[in-house]
Amino acid sequence: MTRQAFGDAYETGYQQTVRFLQALGAGPDAAEIAQAAWVTAWAKLSSLRDEQFVLSWVNTIARNRFRTSFRGPRLVDLSQIKHERAAPPSVNLPAIDIWRVLQECRPCERPLLEALLEGYSCAEVALKTCRSVQAVHANVYRLRRALRSRMRLRRQDQPHDGVLRMVVQAEVLDCKAIKRVS
Repeated sequence: MTRQAFGDAYETGYQQTVRFLQALGAGPDAAEIAQAAWVTAWAKLSSLRDEQFVLSWVNTIARNRFRTSFRGPRLVDLSQIKHERAAPPSVNLPAIDIWRVLQECRPCERPLLEALLEGYSCAEVALKTCRSVQAVHANVYRLRRALRSRMRLRRQDQPHDGVLRMVVQAEVLDCKAIKRVS
């Protein structure tokens, strides 16, 4: 089949292929599938046995392409995929430490510790809870000491958590700020 003969067959047969696919239920994808079928036919023109059946041949290609859209994705050769090492999932260790410390708290201690971990100073906690700043300092001191002893009982071989260090640092900074204000 010559290039001109295939071009003429395309001009007359393309719309028929689209209608054929629409009759099969291709809907809005019919034109795209038909175009792909005609391109495939052009690429494999040497396998056409009889020029009179070019439209039937292209419609068969189009039907097969339409049917493959219902099948699952084709398997991909793994040698073609670039192997990239996935980063290991990140573990939020401070969040685990905070959760562990909060589990050790009694219900009355938990709001105080949460406020300190959220960044509130002892003076701000005192205003929110209608206590004196000295009372909040005393409660924080007792809370830290109690948590430290509970955590040591659980893990004799390891020092206290980094979260407790954060609470200690927050209290030290808060005490320095109070001394500056006084």
